[in-house]
Amino acid sequence: YPFFAVRRMMRALYEFVDGRGGVVNAHQSGYVCPATLGFCHAYWDGEHIAMGAGDPKAQLDTKAFRAEFMGHNHGVPCELIVYPKKDGSFTYGNGTAISLLHDVLPRPNGCDDLAKMAPVWKVLDAFRWTEADWMPYWENPVAVSPEGVKASVYRKDGRNLIVVSNLTGKETEATVTLPSGATAATDARKGTSLAVLDGK
Repeated sequence: YPFFAVRRMMRALYEFVDGRGGVVNAHQSGYVCPATLGFCHAYWDGEHIAMGAGDPKAQLDTKAFRAEFMGHNHGVPCELIVYPKKDGSFTYGNGTAISLLHDVLPRPNGCDDLAKMAPVWKVLDAFRWTEADWMPYWENPVAVSPEGVKASVYRKDGRNLIVVSNLTGKETEATVTLPSGATAATDARKGTSLAVLDGK
């Protein structure tokens, strides 16, 4: 495999495009190659999950996501490509739930997806999420139950934006323990107040 030739090609492409104010997005799936990602502004991943055989939710578990789809560990932002399965076993909502939990945005594939993402973008932008500290669920920034529900937190200026994702595969009632001292919570997408009892 012409490994170094591909790296030289990507470097030349990056220098040409970046030098003119453009952006290089690597459209890849099923692997990560840091030697070439070093010459990209971002990468897209996930097409192989929805297009392949098997249950995408099982293949796109939290361990796989952290290894391949997060971007943080490669120094290059990732966008998750989500193609819903025709049999309904995997939806744009499934992809959004796991990607947002990992500080990754799903890539809209058309006007329907844009309508789904617009409220999410508004919430993130209003919070100024790119300036916030991000605390992933594996560091337990807030307590959540039951087991298959996870929460990551953006924290800025004493405020918290909590991303809560249900990864159980079924409708579930969950409890989130708010950060210490919090007495109120709002559904940021709907703009409605949530009931808070004993800080939960």
